[in-house]
Amino acid sequence: MCWLILPFAGAIVTIPHLRMVLASAPSDLMLYAFLMGIGYGIGGTAFNISIRYIEFSLTYSIAVGLSSILGTIIPPLVRGQAAMILAHPGSQWVMAGLVAGALGIAICGAAGRMKERHLESASGRRGEFSLFKGLMLSLVAGVFSAVYGLALEVTAPIADLTEQYGAGV
Repeated sequence: MCWLILPFAGAIVTIPHLRMVLASAPSDLMLYAFLMGIGYGIGGTAFNISIRYIEFSLTYSIAVGLSSILGTIIPPLVRGQAAMILAHPGSQWVMAGLVAGALGIAICGAAGRMKERHLESASGRRGEFSLFKGLMLSLVAGVFSAVYGLALEVTAPIADLTEQYGAGV
């Protein structure tokens, strides 16, 4: 529903002359957006399944942390602007922010895991905990969730095209 029907319904409601936009949009970018949407959906599914194996704190810290770091770094690399961006005076602050964010996410994940272990020992339940399965799924979730920002970046010409046909006015 939310990945197939609602995007089309939203496009119909918000983009005047949608047929003209679809006919004018580059087919390779449309395919890319579709494939990246599939990747993002796989990431979301892996995220949800990962919770089953390593619970919330580890899943969130690994998947969201990886996604935010990759989502920040990859678009400038794809545009070929990473060196130019790093040459700016404030770029060290951005990199320091990425490192601080990664450390903060790791600390929160460790603290959350300690809390989960405490609750497990207090209640005597272990559930389906599997570190290997959960880590693999969290890594898949983090990488595939980062493609959302990349897809927005690469398919920006389609967004520009919708504005030419009256969207957002």
